[in-house]
Amino acid sequence: MKTRYTYLARLEEDKTSGGYTVTFPDLRGCISHVDNSDDATPEYLEKMMKDYLKDILNDGEQAPNARSELVTCLPKGRLELMVTTEVTHRRLK
Repeated sequence: MKTRYTYLARLEEDKTSGGYTVTFPDLRGCISHVDNSDDATPEYLEKMMKDYLKDILNDGEQAPNARSELVTCLPKGRLELMVTTEVTHRRLK
C-alpha cells in the first residue's frame, strides 16, 4: 500500500558543535545533524522522513498526524519547510 505524507522539517543552527540539527517535530526521534544548511537538500530530507516512516509502519505503528505548521517569522538560525514523500508499506492484518 502506498500513502503520501507531508510533515514540517526544521533546521536549527547548532551553536555548540556547529552545523545544523534537522528535526521533524511531528516525528518523535527523527533527528539528524548536517554540517551546513546546504547539506539538507530536499532529497536528503525526504529520505530521512521516508526511512523513519517505513520503520514505524513496518513495525505496525501508525504514522502520527501532522500538527506542525510553518512559522512566518523565524528566529535567526532556523529554517523550516514542508516535506512530502510517498511510502509503500505492507498492510496490517
